[in-house]
Amino acid sequence: MKKKRRVGWRRVEAYTDESGHTGLKLFDTSQPWFWTGTLVSPVPVQERGETLLRKLTTFLGEETLHANRLGLEKIESIAAPLGTFLKDIDARFIFTVIEKRHLASGKLADTVLDSTMNQAVSAVHYGSYALRLLLSDAIVELVRPVDQEEFWNVYANARPDGLRSILSRLLVRLNAFRGMDKKLRELLSDVIIWGIRHPQELLEFQQNKLDAPNLVAFGLLMAGLHDILDGSGFKVGRFVHDEQQEFGKFMKEWYGIGRRCYMPTHLTAWITDIEDIDTYDCEIEILPSRGVVGLQIIDIVLWLYKRAVSDSMRRFPGCAALIELVDGRAQRQDHSRTQLAQDAERLHRDIMTQRMMHPVESERMRRGQRIVEEIERARKQLLLLDRRDDTAAE
Repeated sequence: MKKKRRVGWRRVEAYTDESGHTGLKLFDTSQPWFWTGTLVSPVPVQERGETLLRKLTTFLGEETLHANRLGLEKIESIAAPLGTFLKDIDARFIFTVIEKRHLASGKLADTVLDSTMNQAVSAVHYGSYALRLLLSDAIVELVRPVDQEEFWNVYANARPDGLRSILSRLLVRLNAFRGMDKKLRELLSDVIIWGIRHPQELLEFQQNKLDAPNLVAFGLLMAGLHDILDGSGFKVGRFVHDEQQEFGKFMKEWYGIGRRCYMPTHLTAWITDIEDIDTYDCEIEILPSRGVVGLQIIDIVLWLYKRAVSDSMRRFPGCAALIELVDGRAQRQDHSRTQLAQDAERLHRDIMTQRMMHPVESERMRRGQRIVEEIERARKQLLLLDRRDDTAAE
């Protein structure tokens, strides 16, 4: 583990709000996406913004700024002073966007690919970030909406027959898939067939609160904050999340772990390459938004930002200008089928680029090929022994 040390540091504050109430229900057609927005500022937001908050709530005749209640017309009337304030506090933003259906596909792929449970997956395939992502992308490509919904129920209730049925359908689609690399097809076929034969072993773990979009988004946010601040001389000195009844306890537990370590996602990263970090220098606070300047502002910003995806807001130029300001200061973290495909394509390009720019000398190449062949022989031997054991049992 690497430890990153800094001598002297400056403080930022972070305020996070969620959009929508989702929990473990992934298939509500009226809410296919789950969003969070986070305001990050290097100044004390509460101290700097209390006077402005009082002026705006008095002007609007409201007790708090809450976008759903205010609507576009009222927000339009305060958009200009909000924009000025965001500039004054040098605000930056992180948005996380979760495609809820894709969570089921991703969990199915991860369940099948876990080398600690599936003997057809070597530790190399599962331990390498690049290989694991490329294999996940290939499996998710085979998944259909009916599989997502069925698997989410199977995963919640540990139903091996249901998993066997899903994997059997995936195997049929894999065999009908044209254009896939021969070795990749062979590996995926072994992986899926082993799962069909041993579905109970793959269901060692069951669905829990950590699988909810809320917690997936929270993990993306923490990684995103670290990416922004790492090496900048800044740390998070205050972290406030809007009141969360169902998941607040789990967020605190996740924060307690995530504030200390970071898992890199570069081309050569391994599952064991966990770095010690010191990005977070505070406890997380989970508070109601009433009276908290940062939470009320990010509530409005997130509501507008989501709306701007499909609405240009031409009738509300103040709101449009505010979102243009925010977008120029924002980073977005997506967890979706499209993002997985883009990540897989990026990794494939990186691999090809590395091969062209840094060709491996002949002896090292031969040694590497021998290692790969040994790993593949060991994997195949395990599968052969497994089939023999099953045949003997019959």
